[in-house]
Amino acid sequence: MVASELVPGEGADVEAAVMATVDTYHHPTSTAPIGMVVDRLGSVRGVRGLRVIDASILPDVPSAATNPTVITVAEHIAESRVEGEIDLVRRR
Repeated sequence: MVASELVPGEGADVEAAVMATVDTYHHPTSTAPIGMVVDRLGSVRGVRGLRVIDASILPDVPSAATNPTVITVAEHIAESRVEGEIDLVRRR
């Protein structure tokens, strides 16, 4: 059983404690969003044969963890390729 506040401690400066301990995950996303830079399958507009399939194509910063969100997007695009929706560019 907790008898009193542990952190930052009773009578402590709460704002200073938050500022000293808060941090971000620093996972940049949404720098080349679907619809603006790439299509729904990751093809870069105006560049034949180039696909971007990472966190940068997410239209908004996800509210969930970035990693599983990107994995889901990548699996969807890969599945579309397997189903023949994506035409592969062949080198000659």
